[in-house]
Amino acid sequence: MKRSASLLALCIAALAAPAFACPDDDTAVAAASAARISAELDRAIRDTQLRMAMARSAGRTFEGRGVIITADGLVFIDGPEVPFDQVEWVEPAQKRRVQRLADTDTLMRVRPGMTLELSNLSGDIRVIAWDRNEVRVQAEHDRSDALVIDVRDDTVQLGVNSRHGAPGEVEWTLTVPTWLPLELEGIECDITVSGMQSSVRAQSMRGDVSVDGCQGPLEVHSVEGEVHVSDVRGTVTAGSINSVVRIVRVTGPVEAQTINGDIQLVKVKSPNVDASTVNGRVYFASGYEPRGRYMFSSHNGKLIVPMPGDQHVKVSMSSFQGKVESSIPMPTSSWTPRARGKHFRFVMQDGVAVPDPPTPPTAPSTPRPPRTPRTPNAVTASTAPEVELESFAGLIRLASEEEVVKVLAIQREVLASRRAALDSARVYQLRGRGEMDRARRLERQAKARDTERRRTAPPAPPTPETPPPPPTPLD
Repeated sequence: MKRSASLLALCIAALAAPAFACPDDDTAVAAASAARISAELDRAIRDTQLRMAMARSAGRTFEGRGVIITADGLVFIDGPEVPFDQVEWVEPAQKRRVQRLADTDTLMRVRPGMTLELSNLSGDIRVIAWDRNEVRVQAEHDRSDALVIDVRDDTVQLGVNSRHGAPGEVEWTLTVPTWLPLELEGIECDITVSGMQSSVRAQSMRGDVSVDGCQGPLEVHSVEGEVHVSDVRGTVTAGSINSVVRIVRVTGPVEAQTINGDIQLVKVKSPNVDASTVNGRVYFASGYEPRGRYMFSSHNGKLIVPMPGDQHVKVSMSSFQGKVESSIPMPTSSWTPRARGKHFRFVMQDGVAVPDPPTPPTAPSTPRPPRTPRTPNAVTASTAPEVELESFAGLIRLASEEEVVKVLAIQREVLASRRAALDSARVYQLRGRGEMDRARRLERQAKARDTERRRTAPPAPPTPETPPPPPTPLD
């Protein structure tokens, strides 16, 4: 890597040198020379990025992980090649770097009925709980920025005042009572919350959001970051735009949504689950609760759900152009055509899928027969959960819970390698941008010096006009 960086520096120096000593006064020639230098720099940076990327991809980090870095872009095992010019990189927030680090540590008393609000531009937020009616605020920030604690209408508002416009990066650590409701927001901000027994609302623009070991309603969202919820009791509403939503060991109603990310539901005990995505996948590696209702939908992605062998489950599948794969025996009856796509209903009984019979007409009232003991199968069927699967053009896959867990583990490994490859490629691109900016700065300096030299140089003496040659005599 040092050799590649040195080679790039030599290329920049060699290519930028002619700009300092170019004596040509023709504007067109100077413009062509500048364009040639810029093109050569672009080529040198691309070559250096390629060599660094190939050297990195040949290591253990991406070997056998489903990601290959080529000269043109990124290649994934389960997807097409993505050119570098089509990869969208998140631009950093307009923040100031911390020049002089300062620490703030303060305590304030709170009472039941109050709410804590925190909005941060850049820097992580970490919240932990204790059993005291006090809030401890610990922050690492620039010495020129001042922390602000304001109490209005039973709301504790935390923030930063800066004398330089946008505040610098602030690292927050809050220790709060377990009963205190939280409302946390950030731009380039990772948010971590643990141990709370109250409502929590956390959302970030370009950071990950993680909630662990909490009780109470949760609302967690991120645009470019991941969302992780684990060991939670209560209603969970989670969403992301371009990344994964992972919900593990949650007891209570769950609603999860993404656009380009996956939804992973593992060991969820909930009578009501609603998970939908546009281009991602939905994995449900959990069991079904009696009388539960489970709705999974995707536009172009996959739905991978289990079919238990020891439980009655009512399944309803709808698709427009999608397909169905199943590792369990399926009924031989065909799909039922509808005005919009196809529809299929069946019931899982003892590991076998049988068509769901239509509801019989209501019989006329008759005297009630003597009560007979109910069989276990009848009790199970009366409390059978309902599963609805909807897909426009994606794949619906039915399998056992063990198979879903195995597929999910493989997919998590592939996603981790993708994330590492994209982070690495982004680093190379940022380095290339920095070198390009440096080269352009050197070119501007060379042009400025050349202009100054021409302005201060004495005017050249006029050259005498040479007389025209005499006419050639004719024979």
